[in-house]
Amino acid sequence: NFAKTLGIEDYYYIEAPCALDSKKAPIRCVDKYKVSYSNKNTVLPILAKLSKQICEKHKGQKGLIHTHSMEILGFVKREMGNDNRYLYREPGISNEDIYKQHKERGDDTVMVSPSMTHGIDLKDNLGEFQIIIKAPYSPLGDDRIKKKFNEDKAWYQNNMLSTLIQACGRCNRVKSDYAVTYILDGAAVDAIRRNLDKLP
Repeated sequence: NFAKTLGIEDYYYIEAPCALDSKKAPIRCVDKYKVSYSNKNTVLPILAKLSKQICEKHKGQKGLIHTHSMEILGFVKREMGNDNRYLYREPGISNEDIYKQHKERGDDTVMVSPSMTHGIDLKDNLGEFQIIIKAPYSPLGDDRIKKKFNEDKAWYQNNMLSTLIQACGRCNRVKSDYAVTYILDGAAVDAIRRNLDKLP
């Protein structure tokens, strides 16, 4: 799909084994709640509450909550209240801003952002747990995404899985890392089950 979308016809695919120990990167899945546009106002408060419980379980550890959208970030923020443990990506506050605080503060901060699935390195104690609230499907309101979806449904699914894999890797960066990932959206869990043959 990657080659196809770029118009590349002549290429080689090489797969190498992962150098990290999967036993040090457990993924815990909750398949009870599936987030959809029609049920989001019912399900997202439940997942925000569950996220809070997970964060309390990991008291004393730094973490990351992937919200996928600013709307979901709002649900999480309402649940967490005024607890300054949580660092939010909000208008006027960039991912770089909250990452800097997260790195410099000595306490158990938790970053909450819709856009930290790629390009952030939370090795060692910077990321000992993370929560993925929703399957990271690209927005079908975007004309380009909608066109690609209509042309190739497999691309849309694979794009989500690729982003999900990237999100899972934010806290497991070096061989000595131990970090647990929680996936709370049953739709993501269903997609994993359907696509086990494609996943590492």
